[in-house]
Amino acid sequence: MKLVTVLNKSPAPDVAFALRVMKSVKDCRDQNWFGENCFLYSSLTEERVLNLTTSHSALCVILQGEKQIWQHGVKETFGAGTLIALPKAIEIDVVNVPRSDTEPYVSLSFPLRPIDTQKSAAITSQQATHPGFSIASSSHLYTAIERLLENLTDVAFADDLRGVRRQELMLLLQSDPAASLLFDGSISGKIGKMVRNSPDREWTVTLVSNELAIAPSTLRRKLRNEGVKFTEVLRDHRLTVAHQMLLDGASSFEAQTLSGFRSRSHFAKHFKDRFGRHPAKV
Repeated sequence: MKLVTVLNKSPAPDVAFALRVMKSVKDCRDQNWFGENCFLYSSLTEERVLNLTTSHSALCVILQGEKQIWQHGVKETFGAGTLIALPKAIEIDVVNVPRSDTEPYVSLSFPLRPIDTQKSAAITSQQATHPGFSIASSSHLYTAIERLLENLTDVAFADDLRGVRRQELMLLLQSDPAASLLFDGSISGKIGKMVRNSPDREWTVTLVSNELAIAPSTLRRKLRNEGVKFTEVLRDHRLTVAHQMLLDGASSFEAQTLSGFRSRSHFAKHFKDRFGRHPAKV
């Protein structure tokens, strides 16, 4: 049985921002740096891509039309002007919907790499289990994106300036719970992606270690350095997934089984400890 619910927690789209970005793209898309650092995509027909595994982390900006992302039967819908975090190696279904028969779906993606900074904070397990893909909009984030797309053909040291602006964007993203999944700096974050893809899988230290190609002792040590235990991270991820399913209309039994809890009493106890109420009362 596949649970089908709709997640209505996407931020309000900022159409004015999308229009400004569209204009910036037209001004700079012919420059070499744009093709190397940005990916502009459009389609005049509705597209459905099933069982997609992302090959890299990216910030995606919807410029026109609508994007739907499905994962574990939960759908998020994004309109023009919304920002999406697409972490590497997540498994999702995607639907791209054109604005009309004559106006295509358009999105702009920025492939992201971890930044080299001493201020890069470790991702906590609670951040890493953020259930959605929505990035909270802010004037600072919008400005950083627009500055990165500014036409700098007549500016000296343009490449260096763009590098600084790209770092500014990534620093702003790191404080957002959904965007934190874009950065691979923490072991708990990597475990979070695995659980998010398959919350009902029988995850063990050995299995996760094999997936990450590291020794179990190394996995435990890195988690200890982040101040968490494997069982805590695993349980926290599963509880967050279960909580989201309950909010979207699943029964307590569906949320328990689909999020990977085998014991009903164990699930209810930890859920109440985490969220302050019994799962049946959400």
